[in-house]
Amino acid sequence: MDSQSLKIRQSPKQTCAQCELSGVQLNQHGPTISHIFFADDTLIFLKADQVNCRNLVKLMKVYCDALGQLVNLNKSSVFFGTNVPVVLAEELGGILGMPLVDDPGTYLGVPEMWGRSKSKGLAYVNDRILSKIQG
Repeated sequence: MDSQSLKIRQSPKQTCAQCELSGVQLNQHGPTISHIFFADDTLIFLKADQVNCRNLVKLMKVYCDALGQLVNLNKSSVFFGTNVPVVLAEELGGILGMPLVDDPGTYLGVPEMWGRSKSKGLAYVNDRILSKIQG
C-alpha cells in the first residue's frame, strides 16, 4: 500500500476521532442526524456552536487533502434555525467560510424547509405530476 492510500484510509478516522461532530435530534425519541449524502451533494446538520464548526472545517480539509478534491464554498451556504441568535450565526458562518442564507431554497425542486405542513412541502411534487399527466 502506498503512502497516499494509507493517508486516505487513516487520516479521516484519526481526524473523526479527534473532531467529533454533534448532530441534531429532531425529537427526543428520534435518532441524531449529522449528514445526508445524495449523489455529489451533502447536507450537514450540526449543533450551532464554534467547536462543531471548527471541527467541520478540519474534516473538510482532511477530506480535500486525502482525495485531492475541493469543497466549492461559492456553491455552499449555511442556514441556522430561528433559535440561533443572528450574531452567533454570523460568527459561525465566518468560521465555515460560507454565506448565511435566510431560506435554504429547494433541492431537486423540493423545498428544503418543510415546516409542519406536509401538503405545502409536497405541493411541488403534486404540481409536477399533474403537469406531466396534462402534457
